Formats: sequence, structure tokens, C-alpha cells
Amino acid sequence: MGNYDFLIGGRHVAVLGAMLWTDYALFGESKRIDSMKSAFVGLNDHNSIGYRGTYFYPEHALELHRRSRAWLADEVPKAVNDADVAIVVTHHGVVQEANPPVYRNGSLAPAFASDMIDDIRQWGCDLEASGHTHHPLDMVVGRTRVVSSPRGYIGTEPVAERYVPLVVEL
Repeated sequence: MGNYDFLIGGRHVAVLGAMLWTDYALFGESKRIDSMKSAFVGLNDHNSIGYRGTYFYPEHALELHRRSRAWLADEVPKAVNDADVAIVVTHHGVVQEANPPVYRNGSLAPAFASDMIDDIRQWGCDLEASGHTHHPLDMVVGRTRVVSSPRGYIGTEPVAERYVPLVVEL
């Protein structure tokens, strides 16, 4: 997690970044355990990433998500208050729409994005940018523009060869 301040064109721009991971509750709290089980079985992350001398289990991702979310809840309002422009950058998605439509209701969808609509509205930052899902997104939540402009994997995803970065002017 990090907080970076820049002076761009005479404007104070605050950029806050966090991996964010996921809370596995995209389909509701009651489905969290099932979502974590699906992620453990269905994602390479949980058998190929090492973490504190063991595998990186869904419980680790959830704990790291909670830490990032708490940090963002503390820091984003300060940035919004102190800066001319406040930007939040996360790796994991913050809305269900971050997942491609074909996977949006699938058992692994909660491993890629969390439902943070209420958080985003409360933060009131200017921009939230995320990635992870390789699905482009451009929507507005409250006063916040929520975007994702992933390139994807060259050689396995045809759109990666034609990638043009999204430019967002604030």
C-alpha cells in the first residue's frame, strides 16, 4: 500500500495504491466460504504463490484485503480533502462489472473482484483504476470514475496485440 503526491499542472494529485486482493463476498457474506473453496481449487494463485512459509491460501487473501480496505478507508478521505485530484489504484476489481460478462456469475468471480460500491461512494475520489480481470471497464459510481484498461496476455488474448492504453483526463 502506498500514498504518493504529485504536483501536475499546478494541481496537487494524490495517488493511493493497494493490491486489495478480494473479500470473496461478491455474491454476499453467506456465500463467502463457498467462494473461498472455489478459489482454492480453481486458481493457480493458491498453489503457486508462497506466503509466510506456506501456500497463499484464500484466508491470506481475505486478511490482506481487509487490511487494504481499512487503510483505504482511512487514507482516501484525507487525500480527497487535501488534494485537488484523488486517485485510487488497485489490482483487484472493486465492482462486479470488473469481471467479464461471461464469467460475472461464475464460481470464481468473487476471487477477482469485490463489491465496494458503498466504499467508493463514501470515499468520493475522482478515479478508481483496477486491473486483474483483463476486462475493460469505464463506469461512474457516485462522483468516481471507475476504470480498467488491461492489455491482457500477448499470444493468448487476441485483444492484447491491439491494445491502446486508456487516457483519463481529470
